[in-house]
Amino acid sequence: MLNQISNTLAEIFKSLVFAITQWANRVLPGMHIKGNYWIILDIFIVAFIIYWFLSKILESKAIRILYGIIILIVLLLLGHFLNLLTLNWLLKYLGLMLVVAIPIIFQPELRSALDKLGRFGFSGRAKFSPTDLQEILLACRHLLKNGAGALIAIERKVPLKEYAKSGQVLHADISKELIASIFNSGSPLHDGALIISGNKIIAAGCMLPIHDHKDNLGARHRAARTLTGDTDAVVVLISEERQTMSLAFEGEIEVDLELDEVKNIIEKIFSFK
Repeated sequence: MLNQISNTLAEIFKSLVFAITQWANRVLPGMHIKGNYWIILDIFIVAFIIYWFLSKILESKAIRILYGIIILIVLLLLGHFLNLLTLNWLLKYLGLMLVVAIPIIFQPELRSALDKLGRFGFSGRAKFSPTDLQEILLACRHLLKNGAGALIAIERKVPLKEYAKSGQVLHADISKELIASIFNSGSPLHDGALIISGNKIIAAGCMLPIHDHKDNLGARHRAARTLTGDTDAVVVLISEERQTMSLAFEGEIEVDLELDEVKNIIEKIFSFK
């Protein structure tokens, strides 16, 4: 049995090598490589585009979809070289569907990537810094002492502008006084999320989507879990009922944390240390 499997894999490998060789023999002669001194630049640009596109996909939840597409491609190759008729028939129509579906599936990632490309070299936005983190932690200490709750989302690589549209746009400097006043019980913005991008508070009072989570967490915690599951943001939470701090990242929540613990985790995430 093992010999049959190894022989089959060897045949597939030989077929792949043969197919690539045939393709190279057809394509490369038409590229006029000899005497073309720009070929290195050509290869570099293509490699950069592929790397750039994949890096944007790896930064988002679409990476799971990309894995699925890779699996389908592998199955397509296996079906072709092993002449699996039923599988070939099925994948043929799935392939046609993917041609239409891929631009729709990756629409947020493509839009974000093209937006960043359009602003490449022209964006002077400062990055989130240890000073900004210190202001947030000081505000959290004040809120804990005064029995207030909070939900603070810190943007990383995936933009949070779409979520910021649901709240009040501020574009203000990060300060403990402003954060404390926003989450004061008398503030009209205290029930929503505060969103930070770079070194600015871009919006407050934002309504975040909540997926159905089967747990006993409150609305703030479920919203934080949803946001960090859909993006790479980091969310700092203060429970108004229990007066404890939590931290959400990659769809998971660490509860009942001390200020120093929150500080250490965020510093590692943003590579401050």
